Amino acid sequence: MRIRPRPPFAATTALAATLLLAAAGACAGAALRAHRPPPFGDHIELRTSRPAAEGGVRPRGDALEGPGWLYRRTPHGSAQPPVTPADAVRGGPGAVVGVWSDGMLTAVDPRGPRPRVSWHRFVPGLALWLRARPAGTPVVLPAGPGLLVVTPGLVMDFRTRDGNLRWDTAAGPGCRYLPQRMLVTDGSVVLPRACPGGGPGGSAGAGHSTVEAFDGAGRRWQIAAGPHARPSLFTGTAVPPPHPPAFRPPMLGTPPRVYQDALGRRLIEIADLPLPAVRPLVVDADTGRRLPPCAAATARLLAGGCADPRPARPRPAGPRTEAPQGKTG
Repeated sequence: MRIRPRPPFAATTALAATLLLAAAGACAGAALRAHRPPPFGDHIELRTSRPAAEGGVRPRGDALEGPGWLYRRTPHGSAQPPVTPADAVRGGPGAVVGVWSDGMLTAVDPRGPRPRVSWHRFVPGLALWLRARPAGTPVVLPAGPGLLVVTPGLVMDFRTRDGNLRWDTAAGPGCRYLPQRMLVTDGSVVLPRACPGGGPGGSAGAGHSTVEAFDGAGRRWQIAAGPHARPSLFTGTAVPPPHPPAFRPPMLGTPPRVYQDALGRRLIEIADLPLPAVRPLVVDADTGRRLPPCAAATARLLAGGCADPRPARPRPAGPRTEAPQGKTG
């Protein structure tokens, strides 16, 4: 039987000291982690009083106020300016998304005994747009399982459940989106894109101005337009084709405030601001197909109907001038 020699006293002491130091380091690390600032400076305070607005969430000073809680963000470091919430959007039963002045989106899950912050996402250019946007211009719009974020530089869609980026579209070199002119419908937006340097004689690499439609699945359509185009609800008259197609896919969730013609198409009109005398374009909001004026030939009417964005106005009756009667005889 082989007997192992006992380690010397010095080696045993060194091993015990190493174990004690490791245990002390672990305890110190746990204490530091327990007292370190929360990620992104998140602070949720529980309150006994409930806010007004039927349990909704709204910005209140430097915090988001929800039913029984306040949520603040304090960025690390004294050099960073304080942040304030600019807007709040309910993205579903498990997510209230706050839009912050530093360009950050944060989702709060209000379910359970204590709300928790579930994700953070930074949007490039959002902070600048929040300071420059006209009052009342939306930035974040619910769209199915995601949230559309619209800025002059890009359009993005984040999944509400976990904040994953589903898709994004940039305006392109020399171009910018115009959120202050966008038309918002249920689950989609129609957004002008201005490229002042595009077209003949424009700068190299510049694109052409367009009007584009987006929903939760991405860009639905894109048509050429002037840099001053503005989409709006259709307010004129539409005539369906004499022989409607035998089959047309059903339209689900069509908002009632958008004009529908006899075929169920949602129609919008796109006007060019500097040219008010030019007749606006009438477009199918779901496909981007243009409808010809009703003065077009019958062959075009058979293809899909027609639309007049502005009904004809009778000319005011002016004073009649009689030709002088010559003398006879």
